Amino acid sequence: MKRILAAAMALTLTLSCFGGALAEESDAAPDRPAAETSSQEERLQVLVEKGIISQETLEAILAYLEANPSEKPQGENTQQPPEKPDGQQPGNDGDAPQMPEGQQPDSMGMPLPRDVLDQLLKDGILTQGEYDAIEDLQQQSDAGPGGNKPGGNAPGGASAQDVTYAAATSLTSGTELEAGEYTSETADENAILIDTDESVTLNQPTVTKTGDSDGGDNCNFYGLNAAVLAMGGAGFINGGTITTDGDGANGVFSYGGNGGQNGAAGDGTTVTISDTTITTTGDGSGGIMTTGGGVTIASNLTIETSGRSSAAIRTDRGGGIVTVDGGIYTTNGLGSPAIYSTADVSVANAQLVSNLSEGVCIEGKNSIALTDCDLTASNTQ
Repeated sequence: MKRILAAAMALTLTLSCFGGALAEESDAAPDRPAAETSSQEERLQVLVEKGIISQETLEAILAYLEANPSEKPQGENTQQPPEKPDGQQPGNDGDAPQMPEGQQPDSMGMPLPRDVLDQLLKDGILTQGEYDAIEDLQQQSDAGPGGNKPGGNAPGGASAQDVTYAAATSLTSGTELEAGEYTSETADENAILIDTDESVTLNQPTVTKTGDSDGGDNCNFYGLNAAVLAMGGAGFINGGTITTDGDGANGVFSYGGNGGQNGAAGDGTTVTISDTTITTTGDGSGGIMTTGGGVTIASNLTIETSGRSSAAIRTDRGGGIVTVDGGIYTTNGLGSPAIYSTADVSVANAQLVSNLSEGVCIEGKNSIALTDCDLTASNTQ
């Protein structure tokens, strides 16, 4: 563990030096018009005011932009949200500060082109959490006042009740099933949906989920398109295999029903899973996923993910409690740490491998506790 902490400190120093190098290179970069520079900085300053990025990160981004000027004038970014009536403000995210008086609504949209955001993430200037938060901000702005996206929900204020679910197999009462095969090939459909206050046990299941989703927050926060979604009661999975090949297709999802309010108590949803092999290949497809105050208890799992933003042990808005003992957890995608925490996560006696991202990532006032784990992060990019 001491070696891990030392490596983390070295990585932090490396990124700091990288930011400084960018600042030095910016002196030689072609000058942009003053108005463009001012507008760009104002748009990015909004991210600082909302707590999405730090002032230091803002300075590193500005240095990058100076060193890599855009070929098209600011304002031609195709990712900008549609125009809104004068004076109409998009909704705020959670407890974020109100927009400064007179701030134009479109300055809340995507402040940078997609390719620039991708490069900032790849270069380590943005963390995956910062990248995702900027995307969330863009989606809220696209939706107009209140932040409600078509087919989506306002972060922090909605719940799974606002999502239309479909499932190949719905379990709405207590049951125990042996060695079943469960398949979904339809986008935005769960292969198995557990929606009951009673106990459901799946012994040696074979679950296969395909079908891409563009459900965004509905996939990340509420379990849309996951192979197995538990949104009530106690779900037990013993052995078996769970495979997904689609965007937004998490393996096993525990949603606690608190509407995405970070730190709030869930409804008691608990998933207990052991000796199961989970494989995902699409983007936004974690291995085990916990949100909304859910609880996940896992032991001796073998998880491998290959997509972007697909942590093996993954949490998102609303957090919860995740306890893992034993197993092997491997990620191969960009922005896919072995553990991504917006919850209280404890992992013991496990092998954690991240091949193209941080080893672990903690967002906000959350935690990861590692006990007797082997953690390898081999990303050299």
